[in-house]
Amino acid sequence: MSDIIVTAIRPQDRARWTELWCGYLDFYQTELAPEIYDHTWARLIAVNANTGDIAWQITLGTTEELPEGRRNTGRSGSAGPTVTAGGLVFIGAADDRRFRAFDSKTGTELWSAKLDGAGNANPIVYQGRNGKQYVAIVAASSVVVFALP
Repeated sequence: MSDIIVTAIRPQDRARWTELWCGYLDFYQTELAPEIYDHTWARLIAVNANTGDIAWQITLGTTEELPEGRRNTGRSGSAGPTVTAGGLVFIGAADDRRFRAFDSKTGTELWSAKLDGAGNANPIVYQGRNGKQYVAIVAASSVVVFALP
């Protein structure tokens, strides 16, 4: 069993991170003004359950309408991550319509795919009858499934 808990948290709630939410908290962005470019709207945070220390944290979500170099803003969303025993974190919660996989030990983004709609549920990982593993997410009104290598 992993000693890392992964959750998402708003910047203004960082002081209360020890309460550990099981989902994605969002910060509703009202307008894209230059004075807010350097703010982070949402993060994915991994917490070491044995020590309570933050193991890693990353900005979750991009704003493609912004200039290059300013797009890593974080985005609002409505779902949480799923962590596998093999050390992967899957999340599709940000409203930028991307489904991402991260390394659970380092927070390094390993893979992402653009979806037709925003992910609005926690991903699930399952084994098919053929013995292969799959990860699935609900995006808008569709279920999108990817085979794991």
